Amino acid sequence: NGRRLGISILPDTSIKKTVQKPKTMAELLATAGDAMVVPKKGAVVQGIITAIGKKSLLLEIGAKTEGVVADKEFDAAREYIHEIKVGDKIDALVLSAENEQGQVSLSLRKAANDSRWDYFTEALDNNTILEAKGLEVNKGGLIVLVNGTRGFVPSSQFGKDLVGNFQNLKGETVKVRVIEVERDKNRLILSERHVSEEKELAQKAEALESVEVDAIYEGVVSGVMHFGLFVTVEVPVTDTKAFGHVEGLVHISEISWEKVTHPRDFHAVGDRLKVRVLGIDENTGKLNLSI
Repeated sequence: NGRRLGISILPDTSIKKTVQKPKTMAELLATAGDAMVVPKKGAVVQGIITAIGKKSLLLEIGAKTEGVVADKEFDAAREYIHEIKVGDKIDALVLSAENEQGQVSLSLRKAANDSRWDYFTEALDNNTILEAKGLEVNKGGLIVLVNGTRGFVPSSQFGKDLVGNFQNLKGETVKVRVIEVERDKNRLILSERHVSEEKELAQKAEALESVEVDAIYEGVVSGVMHFGLFVTVEVPVTDTKAFGHVEGLVHISEISWEKVTHPRDFHAVGDRLKVRVLGIDENTGKLNLSI
């Protein structure tokens, strides 16, 4: 009728189509089409945690099926999983594009590892006290477990009460502070001294200023090497009852007038002895000592 009368009939722009948002996974898949992610083995994907069970974790990664962290991969990241929750956005490594259940198999090992190193870096920056469990003892010190990660406490990083007895710490818990973190080398160095002798270490700068060349002090052997002995020297500071602790080295040639084949033939870690200061290394703050 409009054409007969020469009238152009225009569409009513006031009428808007209502687009329903998908409410189910099936509707989402139907509307997503090619936008869905096709995960490839070895790729890192980001997703949102939708469920955490006792043996598995589900992750919505925008693929046709959810991603799953299960079995040994779940166990490997268990400590990390305890710290995250449903709704968190995390990264995961694709192990398989489709498992027996048609899900994408994922690993959180890298995310867990990154999280652990971030934890130790933050602990180093904040001077945080951590708890470490002794695992193994070797000649250089104690291998410990901290927050699911293996670290090392060198023999020189035990306080005077433990320096000769750290071998008894296997299976025991000890308080430590982080003193070195090298993520690329998987290197975590810890110190028990920085906890047990915190006040003494704080006095180190004052102690260094008080050290006199040619003076004799008492100290404790903190390390035995083929080239000499490391000694923690006790230096009186302003308060005559307080001591600052300064590290020093007794070179093998300064251990005895006798011929010294190896320093361990004369002294062991934990031995108390008197030393004379031959000099001070201003760059390192360490003492050159002689017995």
